[in-house]
Amino acid sequence: MAKPNRHQNEADLQRRHEQQLFAAQDEGARKALAEEKERKRKFEQDYPRTEYQKQAMKDHPNRAQVMICGACGTGKSKLINLLMQVIGNVHALGRGDRTVARAAVSALGECTERPTVYTFAEASPLFHLAIMIDTPGAGTLLVPEDTYPRMIGIRYATIVLLVVADRLRAIDHKIYKECPRHRVPVLVVRSKMDNAVENAIADAEDAGQEPPTAEQTYEAARANVISKAANPPAESGVPAIQIPPERIYLTSRNYVKGIHDVADFRVRDFYRLFQDISAAVANEVSRDARRMVA
Repeated sequence: MAKPNRHQNEADLQRRHEQQLFAAQDEGARKALAEEKERKRKFEQDYPRTEYQKQAMKDHPNRAQVMICGACGTGKSKLINLLMQVIGNVHALGRGDRTVARAAVSALGECTERPTVYTFAEASPLFHLAIMIDTPGAGTLLVPEDTYPRMIGIRYATIVLLVVADRLRAIDHKIYKECPRHRVPVLVVRSKMDNAVENAIADAEDAGQEPPTAEQTYEAARANVISKAANPPAESGVPAIQIPPERIYLTSRNYVKGIHDVADFRVRDFYRLFQDISAAVANEVSRDARRMVA
């Protein structure tokens, strides 16, 4: 019987070494996977999904969650109503059209008392991809600010729309700081811009000054959100936040209802908002893509 030569012995040793290496790698991978599962289990135990989110996952499986947050009375429900009704016509943007059909908007109430799930219009490109969650307004007895982000399950949202009116409140700073911790992108929607335009004109007339144009009021409102967010009063104790200009959307329900030219500066941000929501929902298909939006 022929004895194995030196090359055969070296080849056998190499194969055994490779087998041991692969076994160690498999064991390491299994251990890492087990640790990741345990980490998620403990996290969900400490920061559980809300009951309404669990139900939404059953009723609308595999759909992204677009969560609308903010203080009571800022117009969150009205924004959702606009998104539901108007977005069916957003295909016009893709075709390069300048006009869309008139929105049919009905009031959903001034302040939502419990989280409510809505679907996009069937004609919307997001109908099969996402749902909208209208959250209660923060700062009421039912929804204290301290527990608001955890109470509404902000950690599990795909994207958060933070709706503010005339100014940012402490809860707005809290929400904006909480979202990046969980890699959840947040967009700031400044609502009721028609009121801002009217108030700016009235204030100028009372002061005997020339009233600003609507476009000047829009730009001033955007700059005001950025400035107030970055420089909160020292006595407030809230953290400063840096909001990029492109993450601020100036909207008005009345303007969206009445202006059909999507290029008009008074409604341009509303349609830009939908496009950015669509991008975040599309990026939900993978964690890597979602991190790019966050």
